Amino acid sequence: MEEKRKITVMYSNVQDNEPPKVIDIEDELDNYYKLLKCDDIEIVQRQVGFNTYCFVIDGCGRLKAKQRTSSMSLQDSRYGIVGNLIVTGLSDEEGNLTSLTPAQIKELNNFFIPVQGKDYKVLIQRW
Repeated sequence: MEEKRKITVMYSNVQDNEPPKVIDIEDELDNYYKLLKCDDIEIVQRQVGFNTYCFVIDGCGRLKAKQRTSSMSLQDSRYGIVGNLIVTGLSDEEGNLTSLTPAQIKELNNFFIPVQGKDYKVLIQRW
């Protein structure tokens, strides 16, 4: 039996007011749906600090009422992301999402900031 592939990701569960955390997940579509609490995912690339990452997000998040912001750009509000967020390394040559390195995790932690008057943090992206 083939062992399932696991990757290390940064998970931000703003829907349940949990702080961002590093977790290891099986790289299976159902796991992304479960963590994001949605039924349509999208993968976009965003720059945080000096590195580019893959953001796995709720593809219909902006269409839903009362979603919390999980990531925002200080330069352009069109790039804001709502709902839970999974951040991974860039895709490999076969198109698979990759694990975050310890240096990437440290960088991401530096860009999660508290929302004034709220009990959760948002990830600041460059664009």
